Amino acid sequence: MIQIRVLMRSFFKIELRYTKAMTNTKQAIIDTVNHYKQVAQSKGYTFPHHTKILFNLKGACAGRARKDGSWMKFNLDIASENLDTFLKRTVPHEMAHILQFQQDKNSKPHGDAWKHFCRVLTGSEMPRCHSYKVSHLKRRRTVLSYTYKCSCSTYRLSSIKHNRCVRGEAYYTCLKCKCKVTKA
Repeated sequence: MIQIRVLMRSFFKIELRYTKAMTNTKQAIIDTVNHYKQVAQSKGYTFPHHTKILFNLKGACAGRARKDGSWMKFNLDIASENLDTFLKRTVPHEMAHILQFQQDKNSKPHGDAWKHFCRVLTGSEMPRCHSYKVSHLKRRRTVLSYTYKCSCSTYRLSSIKHNRCVRGEAYYTCLKCKCKVTKA
């Protein structure tokens, strides 16, 4: 069981403390989202009840929010390594985007409206970008290529083009000899 204690030092200062037994990062994020929903409600703003919380974000991006408020995505790899900072910065950052777009769909993503909602949720300015160490998280995608040939030379085709050839959806011709390119 995860315990979250919220300490109100002043009207705007919110400090989140977590027990050492916290092992479930997803639940911590969900609990934090619910906390900031209550903060927004106490200040007269309603957070969309239909917003889904997803945990399928990968790479160097810590969080994303959809303009229509249908979902927020979080990167669990980054969250688990930087949990305290993630919950204090990234979660309210994405929630501020949803509140912002709910008020004005044409506002700038990190403009004055977003800054206002960051102050509403946390009581202070928020950084636009995170500073988490993510160099070890970036994984290069290996691109497969297949060797094809014609009467005059050989070519490397991507896996997408190769699959189109296999399914009979496309074929490719050499620009020099005008012959059909076939798998080597």
